[in-house]
Amino acid sequence: MTDVCVSALNCIYDFQTLASGVLAVGAALVGGAYVLRSSRLPVEAQRENIQAVDRRKTAYVAKILGSEFTRVGELATQAASTIKVVIAANKEVNDTTRAKTIIELHPIIDDIEAMSLLPQDLAQTALDVRYILYRHNFDMRRAGGSFGDDNFRRHVQDQAKYLSDRSRAAGASLQQYSEKISATQKP
Repeated sequence: MTDVCVSALNCIYDFQTLASGVLAVGAALVGGAYVLRSSRLPVEAQRENIQAVDRRKTAYVAKILGSEFTRVGELATQAASTIKVVIAANKEVNDTTRAKTIIELHPIIDDIEAMSLLPQDLAQTALDVRYILYRHNFDMRRAGGSFGDDNFRRHVQDQAKYLSDRSRAAGASLQQYSEKISATQKP
């Protein structure tokens, strides 16, 4: 039995360099894995922080545009009423009438970075409403007399109603999207 013990001790003594090399490689692998994991933590935290900021920006843009389009819808309804009154009274269109019927949008609609935060369908809806508003304002600026002939009168009234409906629908969609984004944010 002593021979086995002596020869086992001799084996360990003969292979001690190999054993220490294996332990050193194992320790290096464990240390490397720890360093790799530690180096990834700040990157992941930074990525999560950037995503959270982008979600807050997106919710903010959607909230502003939602309330803005709701406001435009209300102003378009008022513009349609003003047009109807001017036509019924057979009054001339003047600067006061134009001021009541021309509607301006919040400048965020022209901010490419802000608009790029929105999903494509909502951004397209916002741009569609912007175009309808542009056409409405163009017609209000060129309106003369008592809103011209019957076709033009009908056109500006229909256009103001269409602008009101589309703006309110876009406003509701954007408000809903903003609330959805805000609900998914971590406190």
